[in-house]
Amino acid sequence: MNKKSFFTHPVIKSFGVLLALVLVFAACKKDADYAAPPSNTAAALAISHAAPQLPAYYFKINGAMVLQRPLKYGNYLDYNYLTAGKQEFSLSAMGSTGILARTSFSLKPQARYSIYIVDSASKPAFLLSEDDLSAPPSGKAKIRFVNLSPDAGALDLSVQGRDSALFTKTDYRTSTDFKVIDTASAVKVQITQAGETNVLSSNTIKIEKNKVYTLRAVGLKAATDSTKLGLSIITNK
Repeated sequence: MNKKSFFTHPVIKSFGVLLALVLVFAACKKDADYAAPPSNTAAALAISHAAPQLPAYYFKINGAMVLQRPLKYGNYLDYNYLTAGKQEFSLSAMGSTGILARTSFSLKPQARYSIYIVDSASKPAFLLSEDDLSAPPSGKAKIRFVNLSPDAGALDLSVQGRDSALFTKTDYRTSTDFKVIDTASAVKVQITQAGETNVLSSNTIKIEKNKVYTLRAVGLKAATDSTKLGLSIITNK
């Protein structure tokens, strides 16, 4: 993967770590296994623009832009390090210094997080999840599900070959815990409304041993364009 540094914020830049910018609608594969934050005062953060009605916005930490370019819908920034403790996250539109969304989270030392830009252009917001990247059992993988679709309601996620849904009744802006899953060179995954059988979206994915994945429902159930409901996968480790 071709890696570039997009961080300009001094808290993050001091670690000298490179970021990879990829689309969330394709699997993100790393050049090497993920390493824990290198300091007892550091946490790791991945950033995802998952708000289908939001244009490109600048992402800020403690009021300072951390990217040299605006994030567009579908962009994903791989884990990078920043100082643990209370951090303020905000969004600004291109050409404006006004704040469209602002929140603070307290990050634990040595922990890994994903932050998602969610909701709509009229009320953008943030969702933070702590990511358990501990190794799965030997020969297995781990997977979780995040519902980021504003209008799809609670969702079930099923994996081909299993008698029951892997994740059930996952509400909007909810991230499940990781579950152990068997490896597969190609397996179909699909989402339905909670308790129903009509498939809203599906994808065929590869599950490799010793990997950690996030499956995400993104987009709008009501849309028919590039923001329509879809199911994407990210390789966290």
